[in-house]
Amino acid sequence: MICIDPKMQLIEIDKDKSLRERAEDRTELYHYTSLSGLEKILEGRKLKFNNLNNFDTEHAYEREGINENFRGCIFISCMTYCTECDEMWEKFGDKKRGAKLSFKYKGAFHDTIIDKSKEIEAYSKDNILINKFGFNVSSTRSDKFTVSQNIYTDVIVDLILSDVIYKQQMPDSMINQNYLNISSVSQTVLTSYSDESETRIIGILRSVKEKYLEDISYLLAPINFNNFELEVKFGELAETSKKAKIEQLLNKL
Repeated sequence: MICIDPKMQLIEIDKDKSLRERAEDRTELYHYTSLSGLEKILEGRKLKFNNLNNFDTEHAYEREGINENFRGCIFISCMTYCTECDEMWEKFGDKKRGAKLSFKYKGAFHDTIIDKSKEIEAYSKDNILINKFGFNVSSTRSDKFTVSQNIYTDVIVDLILSDVIYKQQMPDSMINQNYLNISSVSQTVLTSYSDESETRIIGILRSVKEKYLEDISYLLAPINFNNFELEVKFGELAETSKKAKIEQLLNKL
């Protein structure tokens, strides 16, 4: 179980604000994935956010500086603003057997592409739907925090769009070891990963009162395909039959 304690989640809107402004000013972002991953995105019309606790040993640094009581409430979906990179194809494009998605849009990515008419789904490690949440888009363009589709639950997913900053050491995301600064959490990545040119959508579970929830492995956020232009580039080693199936799904969009 995880606990959301609203008294311990702080919003410091001016903290590393430039990283968020830069991300919100972008009009094109890219996402490398396997063909099976792309198929799930197109069929479900949803974008996956992975729980911070799921990151493997190589990326365990992501949890440094964050009290373990908060880690189960933080979810990340990774994009890049690098137009083309062999390293990205190798690491995230299934060793050139996958695909690169190009999202072209107007307005901040998380505000434009996530479908506000629907809710975000929360799944267990066994891929079982265990909850649905309304969500809030936190943008530097507005001083007001508004909640969409928060009729049936007092828990929301607060979405923040931000570029990352690359440093040799991870900073402490806690204030006095008791309060999590949700405006800057997961904005820092080790310098060794700087070739990824990463932009993140960071989802944080929030509540107006203390709330206990089942452990959540990942979130699926609905995508509105009418609000952006999607281009797909297949890796040079992508299987022909799988490419044909993807192209059929793209035609249906």
